[in-house]
Amino acid sequence: MMEARLYWKTSNPKVLEAMRAEAERWKAFVAQMHEFNREYGVHAVHGRNPFDGSYICIGIKGDPSKLPGQWRKPDRANEIIRPYRNDKVSRGLIEQLNYETGRLPGMPRAVSEGELKITNRFTVAFQANGIAWATTGIGRPTFDGELPVDTTVWEPVSEAEYLQAVQEKEDNNGED
Repeated sequence: MMEARLYWKTSNPKVLEAMRAEAERWKAFVAQMHEFNREYGVHAVHGRNPFDGSYICIGIKGDPSKLPGQWRKPDRANEIIRPYRNDKVSRGLIEQLNYETGRLPGMPRAVSEGELKITNRFTVAFQANGIAWATTGIGRPTFDGELPVDTTVWEPVSEAEYLQAVQEKEDNNGED
């Protein structure tokens, strides 16, 4: 049993469309990463913001000789190669590889599309059978003075009801 989490559902068309769009955006981001890695023969390395789920490209692994701009030597600990701070070309290149998570109507900014298989501190969401399901974590996010979950859009549900929806989605191999 998860402590201090709240569970929600909605069939609001705006939420369902936002989730569909976010899933498409994520697929495009993954394709962009594969293309970048293939084109330059490197591997883009990302860090994840634990509060809003965004991905920040922190550097690359591999031979940077095909990459434009200036790159530092690999870090000794993890072999990540980072751009020089003052080099606009290399910094601009990796900034294009950042991914800012989308926002679901009626939910705090911190959200992670459940299909990513990654949870973050505040919100995880997924769709099943035309219903959007979400769980919000402990604490209240304070991004831009946001309010908590909008109960005119989202309806609270029990943990058991939420977990049943999770199980049904897994039983259907993650397909809606």
